[in-house]
Amino acid sequence: MAKKRTIQLTALTQLNKLTTAQAAQVYARQGISVFPLHTMEEGKCTCGQNCKSPGKHPRTQTGWKEATNDEAQIRLWWGTLYPGANIGMPTGGINSVVVIDVDSADAQNYLQKNNIDQDTLTQLTGREGGRHLLYDAGDREIKNSVKNAGVPIDIRGDGGYIVVAPSLHASGRRYRWTNDYPPAPFPSQLFPLFQRAKKKRGAASTFPAAAGTPDRIVGEGERNDYLFRQSCVLRDAGYTPEQCFDLVGALNARQCRPPLDPAEITAVVRSAHKGPAAVIVNAEAIAELKSELPGAAKTQTPGGPGGTEKTVPKDLIPATGLLREIVDYINSQSRFPQPELALAAAITFVGALAGQKYKTQTNLRSNIYIVGLAQSGSGKEAARSCIKTIASRQDLRRYLGGSRIASAPAIYSALQEYPIKTYLIDEFGLVLDSITNKKAPGYKSEIKTVLMDLYSAAGSMFLGTDYADRKINPTTPIKEPCLTLYGMATHGTFFKALSSADTSSGLLARFLIFDVGRDRGRAQIFETRQPDFLLIEKLIKLSRIETPQGAIAVPTDEQVKIQEIDGTNAMTPKMKKTEASSSIYSRVLENAIKLALVYAIGRDFENPRIDMEAFLWGSRIAMHSAEYLIQNIGEQISDNETEEKNNRVIKLIRDAGGSGISSSLLYTRSRWLTKLERENLLEDMIRHSVIFIARVQTKSKPIIKYIHSAFYVPPETPAETPAGEENNTTGFE
Repeated sequence: MAKKRTIQLTALTQLNKLTTAQAAQVYARQGISVFPLHTMEEGKCTCGQNCKSPGKHPRTQTGWKEATNDEAQIRLWWGTLYPGANIGMPTGGINSVVVIDVDSADAQNYLQKNNIDQDTLTQLTGREGGRHLLYDAGDREIKNSVKNAGVPIDIRGDGGYIVVAPSLHASGRRYRWTNDYPPAPFPSQLFPLFQRAKKKRGAASTFPAAAGTPDRIVGEGERNDYLFRQSCVLRDAGYTPEQCFDLVGALNARQCRPPLDPAEITAVVRSAHKGPAAVIVNAEAIAELKSELPGAAKTQTPGGPGGTEKTVPKDLIPATGLLREIVDYINSQSRFPQPELALAAAITFVGALAGQKYKTQTNLRSNIYIVGLAQSGSGKEAARSCIKTIASRQDLRRYLGGSRIASAPAIYSALQEYPIKTYLIDEFGLVLDSITNKKAPGYKSEIKTVLMDLYSAAGSMFLGTDYADRKINPTTPIKEPCLTLYGMATHGTFFKALSSADTSSGLLARFLIFDVGRDRGRAQIFETRQPDFLLIEKLIKLSRIETPQGAIAVPTDEQVKIQEIDGTNAMTPKMKKTEASSSIYSRVLENAIKLALVYAIGRDFENPRIDMEAFLWGSRIAMHSAEYLIQNIGEQISDNETEEKNNRVIKLIRDAGGSGISSSLLYTRSRWLTKLERENLLEDMIRHSVIFIARVQTKSKPIIKYIHSAFYVPPETPAETPAGEENNTTGFE
């Protein structure tokens, strides 16, 4: 964690003229800890979701907790992984600064009426008339405060953050500093406010109520009928009883006075699912109902395996070159095009054709392992089929390995025949299970070791396995073998095949993961055709390149070399967390450079060069894959019944998204647990910050909710939305 310090910046207004990448470096050099946020592109948040805080929520897994002033990490974030990202600055103890968020006329009047010193460091937010006043926190521990006790100002303290200049607001305006004043001491007249708001450690925080003002308050005598009709609307739109319980329960808490008990909500929902169709059923009614609920629009897990949304980074398909041409051909031959899976297959095939011909200046090769995850019937077979069609040409046929791997000696034998192979394996989850299973026979389990050895031996020699009887099983070294692998699997079979030992053994770290979710996309009409002659001609030309002096060292730009060093240093703290993180993050830069090599070859194999474009592309894939694995290891991989139960509960909470899951609904969906098991699991998750406990405050009573750490942001109540601007239910400016 970065050292605690007080902000003492000079010439801060000069940052208004810089890019966010340049500004982030300046903040870091002056000791200010920052972290990357999503930004706005073409009027939409780069998260690709219909989020409630566009351009304001973290790009990293744990958000402000990863904030740093380490310049190497800053260069990796803004220079490589998230170019153009907005800048988040933690408030409270990390930077010893407390922020008053002035976002309304009432807030401004309150400051003037109470003689609050406003001659302090100030920035304008993107909201019309919005300002951030930054104060020195001193030794005080000041928590976030959201319109506390009727006071119309918001405070950003411990556990909070603000967006800082020159970040881009959803309005299209940029944040900007208005002066270079040092932060003034925090106003003493506001201290009593925080004494009242302060909670004991471990207590539940105040969760924001639903955005906006309810259209109507439903009183006694109307509640059951009102909620029954809303349940019917949801039912006829295809919502399950469990989903209805969650949505109607939130509506009950918001509009019914007093709210019905959970048991009554259950009865209402069950009755609706047995009754006739609702009188009004249309898309507008559903959208209106969902928009009134806290966080209801975001119910899918953005990074979870098998969610509806794709988790692969956007805009990965190169604009030109061999990779693009192969992807276009595969997409033209698929009922349900999956461009990312087509790209995965193209990477491994081009990587194989480049085997023994090219290397990086550090002797890395183009041998890459990729797993594509998708549901059955979603079009994942097209990539495998099309690569086989391409490779059926005489000059390319020798590069294809078998459709299955029977044993470790089988791989060795195939590479002796020709030392470059690409394996395209369907149902790879089942294959993985056969080699990682504790009961797997030796000839199967040895496949895992061989795959790991071959990954590292591409630039040297593969010696194989020595057997007792060398006359029957002779061993001949294979020079610079190049094995690439593209496996296709469903989410369930892939993660089920893995144990915690596999996460730290090094096998998993060698694979890149392309998860396209469970949405198979739109069907298209297509006619079977052969690949373009020009594409085949280029691939054959690549395959025929001769290098009598050994593999060609592809030039690498100096800027890329600097980024490699920065990236290596930035991975070090991530590797210290667990054995799995040590194994997985240690391979990120190696995978990134290998991908950059394939990108450079695919772009121009006659004059390849690893420049920043190639490196950024490879880094995005490699880093995303590592974070995906780290995120899902804890939720999907279990070695015993207790771990499996723990993972199931975590998934329930994570799938609830930013709105969280109520304690009553969690109980309903986890009845396979005893009360004691549930309490122990939840207590352990809270203690380790896997989940957070919060309350949705109603007039009658608070409702307990559990929120996954991937979605948790410091609580805040939205201000009135000026005309022409979107409502921001998180309120981060």
